[in-house]
Amino acid sequence: MRIYKPNDQPALPAGVQPWPVLQPACTALNEGFIDALNAGGGAAITPHPPQEIHPYLHFRDQMAKRPKLYIIGTFPPASYLRVNPGFVPTIVNGDAPNAGPGFNFFHGNDEAFWRLLNIPGFNAAAPLQKIDLCLAFLKQHNAVYSDIIYSCSRTQIDDTQDTALNNILVNKPLLDEITERDDQPCLWFTSSGVFNSTGIPVYLNNGGTNIPGNVKMERECQAYNLFLRGMQDQGWNLSVRSSVADPWIALNAANENQLGDFNHKYAHDLQITRANEVLIYRVLTGPSPSDSRGLGRNLLYQGWNALQNPVPPTPTNAFRAFIYAQFLKACGQGLLGPAWIAPPFLPPVH
Repeated sequence: MRIYKPNDQPALPAGVQPWPVLQPACTALNEGFIDALNAGGGAAITPHPPQEIHPYLHFRDQMAKRPKLYIIGTFPPASYLRVNPGFVPTIVNGDAPNAGPGFNFFHGNDEAFWRLLNIPGFNAAAPLQKIDLCLAFLKQHNAVYSDIIYSCSRTQIDDTQDTALNNILVNKPLLDEITERDDQPCLWFTSSGVFNSTGIPVYLNNGGTNIPGNVKMERECQAYNLFLRGMQDQGWNLSVRSSVADPWIALNAANENQLGDFNHKYAHDLQITRANEVLIYRVLTGPSPSDSRGLGRNLLYQGWNALQNPVPPTPTNAFRAFIYAQFLKACGQGLLGPAWIAPPFLPPVH
């Protein structure tokens, strides 16, 4: 494994390193940061971007042990820091963390993801009750929510965009949990270039730590791309296909154009191979729950919107809610194996 998008943090090991080296290094940096936050002071408390550890991964113990569905995001905004015991609004590198989250859980910052799922009683519930409602909803659908990033830093502590994330350590325990199963659950990623227009970007040439065919990690920090790159760096060979009727496209430099055009998809297959192991997963890639940039230009959204009569008052949210409901419905009916053919809820994209 390695630290992706390394940026001004000399205390982190460089190059390929085992998890038992990288994880303690990130933890040590994070402990110093939290101690400084709790001490207060109102000044820049560190000469480098503070290293954060994901605050919600411990909820995994309260979710299904062998879920049918993994819902995978990236990393929460730094607003979670304001609920830290003893925390005062300290300024970090010239900026203060945003106001605290609506509730202290995955996607608790603006609650958009959970609201779009139409969980009964959610909107009127108190913060702690919302956590219980989310956990119950996940259990009902035999699903797990987790994030692909274990640790990272930010360009600015108040920046909520994934593009601001640096010094990224992928959540290896999640990768291991998925690949060590003797069955293949469905994987739903909340951000992906495959749903949008960018497809799967890969490196063409060697340069620094870049290897031709590896998924690019220069700017975007989308959940699916981080998952793919994490798998590559653990020795897996990857291929994708739109459906069982289509050929596999290997993630390599020779297929750069095909991978770049592998876009505007809400479902596809992912095959990973290593030695004698061959694993195939159904991958769902829907719209981000809160980022509407470019959604109006998305061909899948445009096709769905053209069928609406009348058009809903907030069509982008209606589209998200519709896609999410279809994902959960298909999963509940056991339709998400590699042979699954997407239901005709969207027109074909040419």
